[in-house]
Amino acid sequence: MDDPRSGGVAAARFGRRSLLGTAAMGMLLLAGCSRSNTKKLVGTDLKKTPAPDFALTDHVGNHVSLSDFSGRPVALSFIFTNCPDICPLIASQMRTAYDLLPEKMRDEAVFLGVSVDPERDTPDAMQEFTARFALDDVPGWHALWGSRDELEAVWRSYGIEATEIEDEVNSHINGSASVARVRHTDAIYLIDGDGNERVLMRANDDPQDLAS
Repeated sequence: MDDPRSGGVAAARFGRRSLLGTAAMGMLLLAGCSRSNTKKLVGTDLKKTPAPDFALTDHVGNHVSLSDFSGRPVALSFIFTNCPDICPLIASQMRTAYDLLPEKMRDEAVFLGVSVDPERDTPDAMQEFTARFALDDVPGWHALWGSRDELEAVWRSYGIEATEIEDEVNSHINGSASVARVRHTDAIYLIDGDGNERVLMRANDDPQDLAS
């Protein structure tokens, strides 16, 4: 498994078949790693690379920087609100990870979803996405948006490709129609309390690898 920043389309686009079970388990282990180095994280080892800082706005209008969460484990993902497939899985995994954490760790864990669709991911859309996937009562969840320039800077820092496409949707009532979608890199970065990237998780990781 390669860091998407290493280059190449194959490295930048991940499989979409498997449920992202590794993310939930990874967040559990990362929470433990914030206090101890004895836990083993499974995924692409990012060798404690310093995570690039950024500043965006969250779904309730707060200005948020990655560095705001120093001392806390962070799961950093990339989403768009009308995504039909991988983003709902990512959102579900964020919720699952929160639910699996021991209660005393829940206030520490941070879950970030950075928009890859600045034209359509409005604050209202981000709030609706948050509610749709029951993330509105997860205190560490922040759906992040900004201008295209702001977001593209974050995408570049984390090796994220985001390309708008026209997706044909079939309806028994209205026939077929084109809907704007974004094809983007599927990635969840797990970042430790020291601000270092620990592992990269991908949609085609085997959940058994981390659970074992």
